Amino acid sequence: METKEFKIKLKDGIDAKLLSKIINLASTFDSKIFFATSGEKADAKSLINLMSLNFIHNEKLVIEADGWDEPIAVREIQKLLEENQVI
Repeated sequence: METKEFKIKLKDGIDAKLLSKIINLASTFDSKIFFATSGEKADAKSLINLMSLNFIHNEKLVIEADGWDEPIAVREIQKLLEENQVI
């Protein structure tokens, strides 16, 4: 299992367009991928699950992947979030 922890930089949360990009990227990997914030955990391949999370400025965001391609999955999702100034 690969786990990385980040600090959320966004002040207004994550919009639906970016959530869609996250889901599309996560879905390209075989690993199970989860996001966790404020004690809540969500499947990164599910729009409904991700929308239920609170992406609050300065809060902790944990990305967790479990599967043979977990290091690549976490790295690529991290890259997407950094490019969009989420983390």
